[in-house]
Amino acid sequence: MVVFVHPQDARPHAGQGHGGIDVVHGVNVYRAVSDKVETLAAFAHDFGRRVMELDEPLPVNMFTGSKLVNDSELAELEQLLHDWPADKE
Repeated sequence: MVVFVHPQDARPHAGQGHGGIDVVHGVNVYRAVSDKVETLAAFAHDFGRRVMELDEPLPVNMFTGSKLVNDSELAELEQLLHDWPADKE
């Protein structure tokens, strides 16, 4: 997804690591630099651990029916959640 924002309205959030900014024809163009599936896995893992207080990963079916991910991305997401390394806690 690309969002066009006039340079006067730009409020970059430096250091957050979620996106990048390019200037095209004097307009700031924001782009994601994080992988979508990896970002969803991190969100689901964090939500399950901190909010739901689960020791096991959230079931990937919570994303089933989403227009955000397709079947192959769901499979990748499920694998990422299942294989989440302990040192990423």
